[in-house]
Formats: sequence, structure tokens, C-alpha cells
Amino acid sequence: MQKDLNYIRQDIQDILYQHQATVLEEASIGEIYRATCYYLRQTIGKNLYETEKSMSDKKTNVFLSLEYLPGDLLAKHINYMGISNDIQNALSKEVVNLKSLLEEDKSIELGKSYMGIYTDSLMDSFSNLKINCIGYGLLYRDGYFKQLVDEEGQHELPDDWWSRGKNWLYKKEFKYSIDTYGEVETQYRDGKYRFNQLNTSKLNIRCYDLPYISKGTDFYLKIRLLDDGNYTNRLLPKSTTPSDREKKLVQRYILVSSSLKDAIREYLETNEDIRKFSSYFRILLADSNLLIALPEFMRILLDEYNLEWDEAWELTQNTFTYIRLKEDYLQTEGNLLMKVLPRVWMILDEIHHRYIKKITADNPTGEIKEESILWDGEVRLINLAKATNTKVDTINPLIAISHRKYLEYGNPELFDFLKTATSEDLSKDIKKIDGILDLVNDVSFVEEIKKIKQRHKIRLAQEIFNQYRVKINPYHLYDGHIIQIDDKNRQLLETLYIIYEYLRLIDNPNIDILPKVFFIAGKADSNDKIGKLIIKLIFKLSQKINKDMTIKDKLRLFFLDDAALDRLGNIYSAIDLAESLATPTKEKVNAFKLISMVNGSLAIGSKNKYNLNFLSYAKDGVYLFGSEEKEIQEIYENKNYNSQELYYKNAALRKSIDALNGAYGLFLPDEFKELFDLLIKFNDINLVLKDFDDYRKVRENIDKDFLNKDIWHKRAISNIALIKEYSSDSVVKSQFDYLF
Repeated sequence: MQKDLNYIRQDIQDILYQHQATVLEEASIGEIYRATCYYLRQTIGKNLYETEKSMSDKKTNVFLSLEYLPGDLLAKHINYMGISNDIQNALSKEVVNLKSLLEEDKSIELGKSYMGIYTDSLMDSFSNLKINCIGYGLLYRDGYFKQLVDEEGQHELPDDWWSRGKNWLYKKEFKYSIDTYGEVETQYRDGKYRFNQLNTSKLNIRCYDLPYISKGTDFYLKIRLLDDGNYTNRLLPKSTTPSDREKKLVQRYILVSSSLKDAIREYLETNEDIRKFSSYFRILLADSNLLIALPEFMRILLDEYNLEWDEAWELTQNTFTYIRLKEDYLQTEGNLLMKVLPRVWMILDEIHHRYIKKITADNPTGEIKEESILWDGEVRLINLAKATNTKVDTINPLIAISHRKYLEYGNPELFDFLKTATSEDLSKDIKKIDGILDLVNDVSFVEEIKKIKQRHKIRLAQEIFNQYRVKINPYHLYDGHIIQIDDKNRQLLETLYIIYEYLRLIDNPNIDILPKVFFIAGKADSNDKIGKLIIKLIFKLSQKINKDMTIKDKLRLFFLDDAALDRLGNIYSAIDLAESLATPTKEKVNAFKLISMVNGSLAIGSKNKYNLNFLSYAKDGVYLFGSEEKEIQEIYENKNYNSQELYYKNAALRKSIDALNGAYGLFLPDEFKELFDLLIKFNDINLVLKDFDDYRKVRENIDKDFLNKDIWHKRAISNIALIKEYSSDSVVKSQFDYLF
């Protein structure tokens, strides 16, 4: 996209005339932002069209996910197109600072968890590896929510990304009608049973295309976002009420039904026989919840295209692949599915009975409970995949990130240095980064890694001061823990440790202690009372610590809400130590930890399978602590754990926990009594007390290691090289070979 700067300027001016009737010299920053977006859309739209045409004779991969996290697209687009300087220079007469222009953009949040980061990274890799794919998702106009945190805790504000993010959307003319609720009428005519859905609630689904561009090429993909004003306006939290679970089921059905209908429409534009659909389209499901696409596809084939059961069954078996991105196979309530999707329920019931008949014929004395699709009022979705012989891809690793987004674009200073050091084009082939492992004893290489990290820490320190008016020392240990806030992720364990350290400093401000700065961030589900209370605890503790002049600057704590994270930028590039503390049997992937590690941090984590997996590649870069999964399972099974016993026997731990109840003047009496009760009265179901001492002792070793900067940064180099294994490109190349 190389153009003379005057042409770029004139194009943006012409767009301003068309949409705003103004000139560059008088336009507001918001008007120039919109004009710049529309200038880029010309190239993006052209490349989307030409990519689709060039792939017309290739098999189309249809990728379904409930979550994506595309982020700030203006910054990504001009970076991937390589025109950041051109845009800045073309607008320089107006003294338009590129940073100000980028701040006008709104981050598009079509998700909230590691699933969103993973699927976004996979789409980035599909585009850059030139894999013919169209993604499908839901248009959460309100996103999840914007978070504001103060002394009252977390406040959920509307996420207004739509006001800016819609600049990147291409609205489509076609719509889809989706039937929910109602009842099913069965008729027998012409020697065949016919099924009619009556008294349904009809939803009219609109479609918008969001581009996924590649870096340095013209191969562009898209996700087609499906929009219904009542059901898709926001991403719902984890379901706790029947009405929320019902609405989430409708959301999933909108995604699978509309996506299938859209794929079939595209197929029939150039083909006539629906029976050959699987020869031209492959459907990838990125969530066990989306396995309801299997009976829905059967319904479409049976009811709308009049196929016989065996024909529809064979086509269904040949069409789908389930990408297992997480271990928890979710179940759906049978009565809920029967109510919301009565015809889909009928097909599920038929699949279930045919499957049970088959497995009992193969093994008459075998156990059918574990293999059943329908059992005890639940729909076991993973068994539905087994029944249809759906291809199941178990992704290993269970987390991957785009090296372009989170290293090359996120930390260009480090990435450019690594490119120079390895003499490789790491953007195209990140596997070549393993060359840095041969440089761990190169003094000049290690020294430059150290300097790059220090420059990031200095910049973060300045940003923290600008925002909070609190000074932090960039030579202290920067500790980051960013993940959803809840009891299972055990931010409470870290907070008790921080209280322990703070109380030690109160008792003796001159104690010899490694100075630390803690950064904690994450959202609690809007209906998670405990998670929101933990946020309030961390924030109030930070206010107490950061205002205490007696401890000097030996301890600092910041809870970073959405607005703070936006202003601070890529905080992960400045982190020395990333935390991942989830209860091992309830493990959750911490994408932030991986992003921090490949940007040069070390990590501390509980002994869950994700953290243990890192040891295969970077043993010295990960500190593990606490209970193992097998040990915890035995505790749960035998019920032989007593948190009160640990509380009374461990004076240091008891002191930290008592602080939750108002001791030592840190908080108001009973202000956090529910957290105290969670740990003591309700027997600490996440074993915070059990793992506290080991966590504290491992941190003592970390403190000692951090003082030896050369050894520390050599270990960091092995963590940077993790991107070789955990890049989404590597995952796609090694495990999705059938897509090429």
C-alpha cells in the first residue's frame, strides 16, 4: 500500500468532504480518525473481495467461536500494512499526533477470557498462513462491560466500542430467520414424516463482516458477526440464574444456526447438490457448547432440504471438527433445551437412542451411563461428538498467542533486536527464534535484553506516576497478576502474602526486604459477589500501602481497572514476574502470564497442568509451589482438610487473615468478613491456607534470584523462546495440517 504522502492526504481530505463537509485544517481529531479508518477500508475491502475470489476453488473452513478479542484495530491495521509513518507524515501539517489518533479507536471486545485471545490468535494465524477460512461470532454491541474500580469496589459501565468499532464493519444485505420456542407438529404424508415448528419466536439475524488482515500481504480474512438486538447485545457472565442460562442457550443457537445457514447459502451459490456440501466446506467448532451445531445441521438437512436420515447423518459425520480448546466438557440442561429448541431436542433424542442401540449391540454387557448423550436430565455434549464420529482435535498446548500481536507489534523494541540477533525473519517463521538459546552466554546479548526490559520498566514507572501520582522504582521487582478475578484464581492467596509483607514492614520499616511493586488486574463477573469483594479488598489495601510513608517505597500495590490498563499500554513488557495461582484442579489458562513470559518475564505458578507444561521448555523460568492435583483430589474425596487447624497453628498466616476482619487497622471491622468466612468458616475450598507457606517460601527464593540480574535475564531468555512452541502459527502448522 505504498502511496505518495500527498495522495494519502488528499484521499483522507476527500473522505472528510464526503462524510463531514469539512477540511483537514479544521477537522476534529474524531473526524480525522473516522476519515483515516475509511481511507484504510478502501484497501481492506478490496483485499477481502480479491481473497474471497482467489479462494473460490478451495475448500472453505468455517470457524465458530463464542469469543474473539480483536482489540484496537486502527493500530493493528496500520502496523500490519506497514504505513504508520506514512499516516503520521501525511497528517503532519495538522500536527495530528499518531498516538492521539490511535486513542480515538475503541477496543473491540467480543469476549473476555483466554478463549477470546486464543481464537483471535488462531484467526490471525489463519490469515497470515493463507488458510481459507471464514470465522463466525456474535456481535456483542455492548461487549462485556467496562470496569471502573474505587473504594466501593468494581463498577460495571457500558462498553461503547460500537461508537468507534463499527467503522471496521461491513454490513451485509442478507438476513436469517431463526425459530426458537414453540412446539413441533408431526405429520405423515407421502410415505414420510414431516415436522413443522408452530408458534415459534422468530429472530431476524443481521450480518456484519469484521476484517482479519495479514501482515505484509494482501490475503485478508473476516469473521461474520451475527446480530440480534435482544440476544446478542452483550456477552453474558457465567450463568447462575435460569433466565441467564436460557438466554445463553439462545445466543449459542443463533451462532450455530445462522452460521450453518450462511455456509449453506454460500455453497449453493455455485453448487446444486447439498449432499456434496462436505467436499467444499469444513466446519470447526471452538467450544464444546457449540456442539449443538450437530443436531441443528441434521434439522436443516431433514426439514429444510428433505434429506433422509441416513443421508443427513453421513453428511453430518463428514462435515464437522471439534477443536478442544479447554478440558471442561460442558453440559446443557435437557429441560431447558427441550423448551427453547423443541425440534433440535427431538433430533438429539433420536441420535441418543440410535447411539445407545449401537454401543449395546457392540458390547451388550457394557456400561452405557458414561457414553450416553442424554442422562439424568442433562445433555452431554462431548458424547454427541462421539456419536457422530466427529473429528476431535485436542490442541496441545492448550494456550497459544499470536507472536505478531503480542511480541512483534506489542514489543517492537525487543522483537527487532531478536530479529537482528538471529538474522531471521521471525515475523514469518517464529520457530527460528530458538536461535536465541545459543546466545544465553553471550554477555552483550544478555546485557541488551536487560536494557530493553529496564527501559520498559522506566516507561511504566512514569505512566504510573502520571496516573496515580505515586512514585515506583523501576529497579524494584515488578510483579503482575492479570486474569479474571474469582476465588478459584486465588488472588486472595497473593493478597494475604502482600498483607503479610506489609505487616512485617509496619513492625520494622528497616527490615531487609526485596522491594516489590504488585500489579493486579482483571474483572469479576457482574454476578460474582466474592470476586467483586476481592477487588474491593485489593483496591483498599493498595490505598493503604501506597499512602504509607513509613515503609518508604519497599512495597507498592496497584489494582489496574480497564481505564488504567488502556492508559498504561502494554504492561506485560515491563513485568519481571508473572503470576498464575489457580487451584490446580480448577485450573484456568492465564494468557497474560504467557504473554509476559515471551516478553521476558519469569513466572510463579501453582502445579496445574498448564504451568507444568511450561517446564518441558523453560524449566528455570517457572517457579512452582503448593499442592499437586492428585493431592487436592484426595483432599476433596476424603474430606480430610481443616483450614481452622492451619489458621491456629500458623501465626504469620493467622495475622494476615485476622487483618481481613479489621485487625491492625487495615480495614473496617467485618468489612471483609465474607472472605474471612470463606477461608475459615467454609473450610477454604481452594486451599489458600494450605498453599500459603509454600508460596511464601518460593517467593523467598525468587527474591534471592532477582538480585542476580545476569542469571535472572538468562532464564528470561528461555521464556522468550517459549513463543516457538506457544505461537498460534506453530499450533496451526503442527495440528491443523488438514486446513492447508
